[in-house]
Amino acid sequence: MLERAWAAGLEPAWVLGDEVYSDFRTRWLLEARGQPYVLAVSSNQRVWSGGYQVPVAELADACLEPDWWLWRVADGAKGPRQYEWAAGRIGSSMDERLVGWLLVRRSCQDPSERAYYLCAASPETAAQQLATAAGQRWPIESCFETAKQETGLDEYEVRTWHGWYRHITLSMLALAFLAAVRAQANETRVEGGLLVPLTEPEVRRLLLAIVLPRLQSSEEALLWSHWRRRHQAVARHFDTPQPKGVGILASTGESRKHGTKSRYFPRSQN
Repeated sequence: MLERAWAAGLEPAWVLGDEVYSDFRTRWLLEARGQPYVLAVSSNQRVWSGGYQVPVAELADACLEPDWWLWRVADGAKGPRQYEWAAGRIGSSMDERLVGWLLVRRSCQDPSERAYYLCAASPETAAQQLATAAGQRWPIESCFETAKQETGLDEYEVRTWHGWYRHITLSMLALAFLAAVRAQANETRVEGGLLVPLTEPEVRRLLLAIVLPRLQSSEEALLWSHWRRRHQAVARHFDTPQPKGVGILASTGESRKHGTKSRYFPRSQN
């Protein structure tokens, strides 16, 4: 994915990733290209220091303890997201383009709650820039979470790459539409009153309630639900191994208890 992005002409200021994407192969790939990165690692990730490999947690306790500073990285739903940070250069220069860093973040309320990052940046980069880059993961993750909840980004059942690609593209297009409507509405919203800015979920609810007409009555919705759940029951029956000769009980109403008729379809012996 990174190589495709570079081939398309993209030149990101930073490459960010969590622990899943912080293996040495990824770091080598980025360093070979001179690409700055901030990658989260586990506390037992080992790095070279003084001719030995030591866990980053031990290195942070030994070298960075006095140098904590408060830094705000983003605005959260409940206010500013700020943490205490510490950073220091580790290892030797990778080349004339990049220098290695260890970045540590800890909670202001619970200093034992820490996160560790291995970084590579240009020699003139300040530690605060690393912290700001690390904080950019939060809006990216929030965007993915919104896409999953509002436009079904992860609700696909496909068997081919093309089907998956089409689903992801349509989901992202729908989210982009919601984001554009939200941004325009927040720019032109009437001042005054205690109102939080519109969000993508609120825009979707408003569109469903105001713009889209009601296409069916409550009775039609209940009938559709009954038809769909009945067909799901039939499909589930065929997906479950059954003894030979067992048939399907397909009800034409809700149940025999309510005086409706049922029909029995024996399973084919073929």
